[in-house]
Amino acid sequence: MAVTSTITALQAEIWAKELYEDVQDEMFFESNGFIGKGADSIIQKNTVLTKNKGDTIHFGLTTKLSGSGVTGDNTLEGNEEAISSYEMPVAVAQKRNAVRLEGEEDEQKVTYNMRADAKSKLKTWMSEMIQDEMFETFGTSPSTNRKLFCSATNSSVGTLDNTDLVTSGYLGTAKRMAQLASPKIRPIKYKGKPYYVVVLHPFCFRDLKAEANSPIMAALNNAWWRGSDNPLFTGAEVVWDGLIIYEHPSVYTATDGALSANVARNLLLGQQAGCYAIAKEPYWREKPFDYGNSYGVATGLIYGFKKTVFNSEDYGTICMYASAEQD
Repeated sequence: MAVTSTITALQAEIWAKELYEDVQDEMFFESNGFIGKGADSIIQKNTVLTKNKGDTIHFGLTTKLSGSGVTGDNTLEGNEEAISSYEMPVAVAQKRNAVRLEGEEDEQKVTYNMRADAKSKLKTWMSEMIQDEMFETFGTSPSTNRKLFCSATNSSVGTLDNTDLVTSGYLGTAKRMAQLASPKIRPIKYKGKPYYVVVLHPFCFRDLKAEANSPIMAALNNAWWRGSDNPLFTGAEVVWDGLIIYEHPSVYTATDGALSANVARNLLLGQQAGCYAIAKEPYWREKPFDYGNSYGVATGLIYGFKKTVFNSEDYGTICMYASAEQD
């Protein structure tokens, strides 16, 4: 009698593809449309090392033209303006994890598929590992002119206390910092309109909603942007004054304020704020042990991520320090 059995290698390929898609769906930056291959993306992704050997990807950065040009019939030849270009190296490294099941008897005791459950847990581990690294990288060591302290009196992390809250006024200040920065933090464009992305820690978004006479709350109640099917808008909490505002628990925090106050590193992001290098997309591997009685399942990828820096200034990020006092 002829029987048909599954091909383990094919199953591994299918699960690897599913894992990759699931990780993308769960990652905050990917699922909201922040990651793309173009320089107009908030996080620029480069996959050249998936087809070539190497351990570093070099991202190109260029500045906009700033000259006045020529007027009338004045000679243009010989007065051309040079474009300043820079590069941002991002090294890649392998990150991986695995789950090993006890054996067939143990799997027989439960009503769910333990191998599928292991796949789900590894998917969640990978997506959270990548996004947490991105949030921490964005919120660590902001450059001199790319940080804002949400306080009327305190101007250092160690002096911030639980009265130093995110408000609509500070969001407006962060927006103007981005617009007037040198080089300017370039906003993303949607239907010809410029927008910056703001990501707040849940405790900070709570404080923003509690602000007296808050224009943010008025915009939230109107919910006028909900008709858009663009992922940049569908995942947002509110759109106000050219800012697409999100909340996320992975916004980096530390208890380094006054008297160990919890301080959040909230983010304003523009184009090319981060560089994301991929050398090997998420993979899935299975290994039998003890004559096939038990299995181990593993996943990993080879990647690197950096906050983009240009002339010693963060290129597309403003870090907003504010109290993130717990409930």
